[in-house]
Amino acid sequence: MKLIDESLYQESDGSINLWNRLQGTLNYGPSWYNDMQAQQKIVEQLDRVLDQRYVVLRNVILPGTDVPIPLILIGPGGIWVMLVSTMRGVFRAKGESWATVEGSRVKAARPNMINRVQLMVRALETHLQKAGQPVSEIHPALLFTNPGMHVDAVNPIVRVVLSDAIERFINSLTQEKVIYPIEKIQRLVQALAKQEPQSAPAAGKFALREKEDVFSFREVEVDEAEDEFVVVNRGPSALDLFAARINLTTRQLVILGWVFGIWLVILLGFLIFLLFFS
Repeated sequence: MKLIDESLYQESDGSINLWNRLQGTLNYGPSWYNDMQAQQKIVEQLDRVLDQRYVVLRNVILPGTDVPIPLILIGPGGIWVMLVSTMRGVFRAKGESWATVEGSRVKAARPNMINRVQLMVRALETHLQKAGQPVSEIHPALLFTNPGMHVDAVNPIVRVVLSDAIERFINSLTQEKVIYPIEKIQRLVQALAKQEPQSAPAAGKFALREKEDVFSFREVEVDEAEDEFVVVNRGPSALDLFAARINLTTRQLVILGWVFGIWLVILLGFLIFLLFFS
């Protein structure tokens, strides 16, 4: 198996130092580091099974988007987009819906993991179409590596693979009917590899967006329908420009500002205590 790794915030040997871990966590959320470790384990499992006809692209950021696609597998049997997660709990995947299960209660969950991987599939389809390499189908899969994760799958529109079934899933990839010759695989890889990472969507381009918490996708504030492609026509603000000047994203700058503000409050409280109560 061939690997093209375009992951941000890691060293050439694949390690992640403390500073890069902080940046990755600020940019992509508290689960980012664990998910990166889980991705690495999946890559190793794929490498043990798949031969040189298969190519895995890791954390590719497509032009005009700001969300890396964790794993794209291109092989004779087709294309898979794999979203790898270390989340745990009890969930239900039914059709397009994603919900938590607590006893007899079923409640819609955020982020919607099914919609998330579907967004990535649509972004990939759009990019390949523009690159002159259209494909008939891209298979989405959710891979959960935490043994504490249970999903009640009721005809979900994506493949849901739990930790105890990952090896079986990978072995099944070699049994797929051959639809792509080596030349087609090479052209697809060339259309995806070595893209220039972008820290934010360019004005007027497509952006991936979900209405999630502050640590999910790097969101674009627009008033369109949920979980879809939207066209962003917004120039950079003064805050955006200042953040870029000091080599930070706007979100990182805001979070650091909050941290600094909390530190000042704590320091002021400590000084008041020393002056009036000591």
